[in-house]
Amino acid sequence: MKTTKLVSAGLVVLAALFLFVENAISDEDKVRAKIAIEIRSDDDSIWARARDNITSQDKLRIVVIPRTDLHVYVIYSNYEKAQLLLHEKVSGESVLKLPAGSNFFQIDGTRPQEAFWVVCSPEPLESIENDFSGREASHDRWEKMAEGLYDKGGLDIAEKMKKPISMAGAVRSLDMSEDQLKEDLLTFTGQTVLIKRFVFDVTE
Repeated sequence: MKTTKLVSAGLVVLAALFLFVENAISDEDKVRAKIAIEIRSDDDSIWARARDNITSQDKLRIVVIPRTDLHVYVIYSNYEKAQLLLHEKVSGESVLKLPAGSNFFQIDGTRPQEAFWVVCSPEPLESIENDFSGREASHDRWEKMAEGLYDKGGLDIAEKMKKPISMAGAVRSLDMSEDQLKEDLLTFTGQTVLIKRFVFDVTE
């Protein structure tokens, strides 16, 4: 009995050590990126929440800062059709703005809801590239694809911020340096894939 108990205890310890090492390695391999959407209203800007209200006159711009080199996909949907707006391999700690420069996306305004997804992966995602071979897909098809990415490990857990981001007050993101963006924006974490969705309820 003593031998059996010692062997059992040893196996438990070994299993715990294995899980600890496995988790430590997987933690290093997790996908991390700072992701935000700027809502521009006239001369004021705010950072969007995961679900937010916008008007048909508002403009949007996406900011992505990957922790390491990642393939970044940006998908837009008006819940009828989905469009692949971008697939680009982005270097770690570099700032991607979409659209680039001082440009913004103009809200379509013809549908009550519009949404953007940012997907980050260390490797190219064939499922997205194949289904968006013509840059467009039905919304239902994309939703099923997105569910598969979540199942694959596409968590969007946010790390604690060093200082809070203004969610209601105006921010001058156009005047923010890249260092300020890297300092202030939330970092999201996925397992093997990171997928972050922003949904906007559109009013006139």
